[in-house]
Parts: sequence; structure tokens; C-alpha cells
Amino acid sequence: MKQIINAFSSEPVYGLIAVILASMILYSLSKKIIKMMLFFLMVFGLYLAYVGLTGRDIPVNQNQLKTALEQDIDKAKKEIKNHTNNK
Repeated sequence: MKQIINAFSSEPVYGLIAVILASMILYSLSKKIIKMMLFFLMVFGLYLAYVGLTGRDIPVNQNQLKTALEQDIDKAKKEIKNHTNNK
């Protein structure tokens, strides 16, 4: 560990390269985190739009959300099953 620290402190070029690499890694990680946040916000927005268009109340706590999602999943399963049986 001391050898690495001595190499970075004795040669400023190594330090500069390390700083550039670290900044590139942080930049790429922050881009991925921002993309994930935007994706989840879009999914949440679509869910809110779906709930609003179907005339349901927007869930305000975790239990209501869980119940609503379970009902929607069950409904989707039934629709898929009916659709595949009719063909």
C-alpha cells in the first residue's frame, strides 16, 4: 500500500491518471443511477395514470398498494388465460 502511495506522490502523472479514471468511474455510475431513477419514475407515473384512468383511488399506504397490485395481476392472468383459451 505504501508503494502505491509513494508512486502516486512521486509521479504527478500517475496521480493525474488516477484522478481521471476515478472521475470517469463516478460519472458512469451516476449516469446509470440517474437512468434507473428515471425508469422507475416513468413506471410509477404510468401506474398512476392507469389507476387514474380506471377510476380507482390512488393507494396511500403499502398495504393498499400491495392489494391493488395483486388484484391487477390476478385480473391480467385471467384475461391472458381467457384470451389463450379462445384461440
